[in-house]
Amino acid sequence: MPAVRPRETGWSLMLAATAASLLSLMVLGLLAVSVGHHPWQVLNVSSQWWHGPTDAMSPAVDAARTGLGGVTHVGACLFWSLVALILQRRLQVRTLGGVWLIAVATAAAAFAVDYGLLSRRLSPGWHLLLPWGPVAAGFAAMGLGIGLGLAASHVLFREMRPPVRPKG
Repeated sequence: MPAVRPRETGWSLMLAATAASLLSLMVLGLLAVSVGHHPWQVLNVSSQWWHGPTDAMSPAVDAARTGLGGVTHVGACLFWSLVALILQRRLQVRTLGGVWLIAVATAAAAFAVDYGLLSRRLSPGWHLLLPWGPVAAGFAAMGLGIGLGLAASHVLFREMRPPVRPKG
């Protein structure tokens, strides 16, 4: 297994989680608007684990719902980006194609866990606002963000490493 590089790992995780958070939030916000909701309500419903589904559906922008939902959303994207990064390292993926495959698989796993294994109260809550197609699109956007972040760090850190000299 390759040596662990804490700085590289930290940057990879932050790039993937940031891109996943932003892309999924943009896509979900646009989809919420398309069905007649406010874009920030996707954050509000992410606070349903604390407030319950009825209260989380509030159209108001406030720290209790929107703030907690934002922290929850970023935390979830950080968690799933970490899952993808661990898979990338454990499987020793060294190609961009492999990085993208891991990102897609991670997004699919997130969807399966969040809406198949966990109780609805612990899900992202997007189903409260959106039909299932747009909910799946939110996970796809998260996977795209994870892939972009991991691919960027893959290219960045590959370029920064000294070339490996053959032995002998």
